[in-house]
Amino acid sequence: MNAIDGAMWLAYGLLRDRVGRLGEAICDDAGTAASVGVDTARVTRLSVPVSAFGCAVAGALWLAGSITYQPHTVFGVQWSVFMLFMVLVGRLGSDLRPLVRAVLFYPLKESI
Repeated sequence: MNAIDGAMWLAYGLLRDRVGRLGEAICDDAGTAASVGVDTARVTRLSVPVSAFGCAVAGALWLAGSITYQPHTVFGVQWSVFMLFMVLVGRLGSDLRPLVRAVLFYPLKESI
């Protein structure tokens, strides 16, 4: 198992965990989640460092896999647009969100 497989299994486990389910409930409707007893502030404070760590690991894996590093290709405007697109497509509401993102994103990226 390589690092990407491990990261995918970790993300899958986090989403299936109790805190992951509470985070999804807060994401869907924070008011409703709070009304049924979810401590939204605690879950949010926990989810921010976890998501920042996930972003850091993804960036480190991407940089380790790239042959050369050129700042204009990494920090260009198109990368910000690509990431926003993936976030918007990822909220389709199914467990296949990463697959849908990849299937829609990469052919579109190659056609640009």
